[in-house]
Amino acid sequence: VATRFRHEDANPSAMPDAAEGPTLASYDGTTLASVSLIWCLVAFNFYVLAVRRHGQQEWNWLSLLVGYGGLVLQALSFYRCRHTNPGTVTDEWVAAATAGTVPASVCPRSGKLVPPGGLYVRRAGESVILGFDHYCFWIGAPVGLRNRRHFILFTVYTGALAAIAAVHLAYELLVTPPP
Repeated sequence: VATRFRHEDANPSAMPDAAEGPTLASYDGTTLASVSLIWCLVAFNFYVLAVRRHGQQEWNWLSLLVGYGGLVLQALSFYRCRHTNPGTVTDEWVAAATAGTVPASVCPRSGKLVPPGGLYVRRAGESVILGFDHYCFWIGAPVGLRNRRHFILFTVYTGALAAIAAVHLAYELLVTPPP
């Protein structure tokens, strides 16, 4: 049974430097479809709320600034979450765990040594992920110790953009007279 990872349990020697995460080639078919669907919906939303409005009442500058800024922040955090190494064990840690100098358990599925709070994830290139939270189907990557912040920012920006779109939609439906 995996336990939740606490930052105090982190062994600095077990945390590698930030490395590039998975590439586009590492997406499986369903993950590529879900990621494509997300960004198609974002593009469609942009088209409806910004491009299609040309010639109609334009949004005020604050709405445009917040909307475009949120879209850029959302895309940036998606990229960072997807391409930041979630945190994997190093060869030095494996050697120390094999020698018995650091606490470790053996994963029953893979037979690999796993630190406290870590978990073996087959979909992450058969890696042991430090501070494993979950494998996110929508971004196609595991969320671990090193990319959790980017994942949380991605979900916050996505929620904020959805709230902004809902406010603008309510304004359009309730306040603006029909053409």
